[in-house]
Amino acid sequence: ILSSDVHAEDRITAESGTIIGGKVYARNGVAAAVLGSDAGAVTSVAIGYAIEVLRQARDLEKEMHDRTHAAGQIRDLVAPLLQNLKRLTPAQRERATELLSKADELETRVDELRTTRDKLLSDHAPIEGAAIVVRETVNSGVHVRIGPRAAAVRRPIPGPL
Repeated sequence: ILSSDVHAEDRITAESGTIIGGKVYARNGVAAAVLGSDAGAVTSVAIGYAIEVLRQARDLEKEMHDRTHAAGQIRDLVAPLLQNLKRLTPAQRERATELLSKADELETRVDELRTTRDKLLSDHAPIEGAAIVVRETVNSGVHVRIGPRAAAVRRPIPGPL
């Protein structure tokens, strides 16, 4: 595979071949004889969750965090009012009830977002034991990503690995 962008939902198997340049992604693993080149061609090899899936999950988690934080702020604001419920006017009681309802809505949405995130991750999960297998050499200039973790190879690593 030479200077190509390749995306596979299963595996890429080139056990006697070389992957040089470009970006290669295979959810369930990559097997090759050599990754990269002696000249240090930038070569990206990724397995596991696709980066787009990880970004979507991160965005969902950020929204969950923001909504949880907002609900907490509302509850913190309303808590002192609820301790003196008898001293509140009817309008104040109604407003406190509305705010608590808003906090409940935010928390319900967090649960929905969590379900969406969990389904997204389970639908795109790699098989157990997904791996990058290299028979001969991983050259410098190779960037390896396994799920959310990434590493850059700075000097050749002899295989098998």
